[in-house]
Amino acid sequence: MRYIRHSFTYSRLSFFLLVAVFSSLTSSQEQTLILEQSINQSNLLANQHQSISSLKLSLEALNNHQLNQAKKFITQAIKLSPENPEIQFAHGRIYAALAIQGNVFHSASYAKKSLTSFKEAVRLQPNNIEYKQGLMGFYLAAPKIVGGSNSKALLLANEITRLHAKQGVIAQIKVYLEKDDSRKLPFCNLFSLQCPQVKICPMSF
Repeated sequence: MRYIRHSFTYSRLSFFLLVAVFSSLTSSQEQTLILEQSINQSNLLANQHQSISSLKLSLEALNNHQLNQAKKFITQAIKLSPENPEIQFAHGRIYAALAIQGNVFHSASYAKKSLTSFKEAVRLQPNNIEYKQGLMGFYLAAPKIVGGSNSKALLLANEITRLHAKQGVIAQIKVYLEKDDSRKLPFCNLFSLQCPQVKICPMSF
């Protein structure tokens, strides 16, 4: 009987020791997880700060027509924050400029990268009119071989119209003028009705 009692006591002690050890391990694992999360959060904030700084430098370089510098900084920014729509849009603008000024061997590659970034900016922030205008402008200006498309531009113009009547009319004018000069006058009249404060006529284009 005494042996049974001692065995039971020993079993209880062993159980509590195991619980204590397990709790200690769990606590240690939780601390490690918290530390890792803290480090990840710090790295994320540092990346965001650096990406915004690179974005600003890239836009300054673009405004000063320093395209190689603009390309360098926006590449840094997009690597750090690929989910930032503002960075994607700036990347699209800069690569569009590179496509226009680049040689025949690089222009197509630059244009395709520009299109990808414009699309991504719109995907990330679908109600942003400026991003839709940028993508629409690409579709209108680019050759079909690198993604240009009047029909896709018109779809975007319709989306812009749903978001903002005035900007939508302007977008549709741009699309239809690109497609057919005979549509110029009707759309000028439509624009005058929608936005009487802005005076335009066929000779303005």
